[in-house]
Amino acid sequence: MKKELTENAYGVVVKRACCSCAYKVVTRLLTKRLCKKHKRMVSPHDVCGDWEMREELRRLNTKH
Repeated sequence: MKKELTENAYGVVVKRACCSCAYKVVTRLLTKRLCKKHKRMVSPHDVCGDWEMREELRRLNTKH
């Protein structure tokens, strides 16, 4: 399985996959979610060149 990681502004490591993407729409299925950009069902572990970090993860600060 392809695995890519990146960091947000606070140094928190984020997996670059559908599970952390701004385009994901969580469905009732645990194994699939809807991609708003590509309009298809995807695995939470899929990696895509159009990945964009969710706003919540971009602002996450573990040093509260």
